[in-house]
Amino acid sequence: MLPSNLSLKIFRYLELRDWLNCAEVCSTWRAIIQSGTLWSQINFSVEKDWITEGKMKQILQNYRPFVIHLNLRGCTTLKGPSLKCISEYCTFNY
Repeated sequence: MLPSNLSLKIFRYLELRDWLNCAEVCSTWRAIIQSGTLWSQINFSVEKDWITEGKMKQILQNYRPFVIHLNLRGCTTLKGPSLKCISEYCTFNY
């Protein structure tokens, strides 16, 4: 097994969907993924064809304390409920 810090560096090259899949592989990977380190910048624009309102809500519920930057560019399928979810789970800095 790789050291956690090396695994984390590798995970940084993956997309959000891949992180969620990796978290299902083993408890060590799940702990690394769920540590919050990867979640400071969530890029939903790369996953715009995959992300649903339910998936977004689940991700924000689980990782909102770590989110600093949220990219929604091109996510045209997300509507009112998604925006409400963002307003409920995210703190904005102006």
